[in-house]
Amino acid sequence: MSLAYLHSYQSGRRFSDLSSFVGSPGAASPFLVDSDGDGLRETSRASSADHFGVQGNWRISQGVNLGGYFGLVDAQVEEGNDGNATIVNWAVNAAFPDIGQEASVLILAFGQPPKLIDSEGTAVPEDPDTGYLLDVEYQYPINKNINIVPGINVLFNPDHNEDNDTVYVGRLRTTFSF
Repeated sequence: MSLAYLHSYQSGRRFSDLSSFVGSPGAASPFLVDSDGDGLRETSRASSADHFGVQGNWRISQGVNLGGYFGLVDAQVEEGNDGNATIVNWAVNAAFPDIGQEASVLILAFGQPPKLIDSEGTAVPEDPDTGYLLDVEYQYPINKNINIVPGINVLFNPDHNEDNDTVYVGRLRTTFSF
């Protein structure tokens, strides 16, 4: 089990992203402003945030590992009008070693990408719906130094918007260990 805390400051002058490039636009940049008066929010304001995380993994048996995490970001504007935002994400996963072959691992994960769940003041509106991510991969050893890892990601309600089509992404990764 692990706990994490991080306090961050975003200057607003450079690109800032509170959700580490994986959340919805609102979770990534909840404090955008219309800097040129065209009705589009494109410039971030300075903000600070407290990031909290908890993660746990449990080896139930030789053949089953369970894990998961939960993250919370509490952010506030540091310049201009007041604004606050709360962002959450979570996932659960299961790993099954030695399925099909010794040293192989089947991994299943399901969770919620970073989502803006509460916004106040000048923050952008909360995400309208809830999106989910399903990840399935199989780590197959070719030898002691090379693994082939096919997998698929399925993103339901991308950007936490049920009007968006489900996204399917297949992948094939090769891992070299020396």
